[in-house]
Amino acid sequence: KQGRLSFTDPNIANLEKGEVEVAIMWDFNALNYRDKIDRDRFTVSIPQDGSVISGYTTIINKYAKNPNAAKLAREYIFSEQGQINLAE
Repeated sequence: KQGRLSFTDPNIANLEKGEVEVAIMWDFNALNYRDKIDRDRFTVSIPQDGSVISGYTTIINKYAKNPNAAKLAREYIFSEQGQINLAE
């Protein structure tokens, strides 16, 4: 009703210009965007009492030179240790 919800892609440029007042982001890009623009200008809220689930798909080409190496890489990325390293 207030016209505050925008269907524009909430990227750094749009947020910095003020074109997007409220954005819902499914990952931690909001923290990065806030810090790059102005930490005091934005509030990032991370829900603690629920979760959002999104499906993921990965593809490994069966004709790859070494598909087993790709499987091991995917296994590492989805592991707890892989998630910690990717977040750093």
